Amino acid sequence: MTSEAGQILALEGDPGSGMFVILDGTVSVEWRGGSVELGPGDFFGELTLLAPGGTRIARVRASSHVTCLAIPRDDALSLIESEPSVALAMLKEIARRFASALPEA
Repeated sequence: MTSEAGQILALEGDPGSGMFVILDGTVSVEWRGGSVELGPGDFFGELTLLAPGGTRIARVRASSHVTCLAIPRDDALSLIESEPSVALAMLKEIARRFASALPEA
């Protein structure tokens, strides 16, 4: 999937149908509490994989021309189940993102 700068890739509240891995370019993940820029090698849309019937929790907008690998839900779940190292890497990144989004004490 390729998108031009400014194009919306995911909307908060939409049903999740899979996840995306950024191959080239950058995206901005925007939610009520802030935003984060993601680039090549990063992923988004993974949280809806873990919650059946889940919806997107953030808006994702292309910050530049971006190329992403779209991985449908069933394929992503099969990969996670068959490759525990992928699941562990994803969990570490999800935990890092949540920790960085928490307000400082």
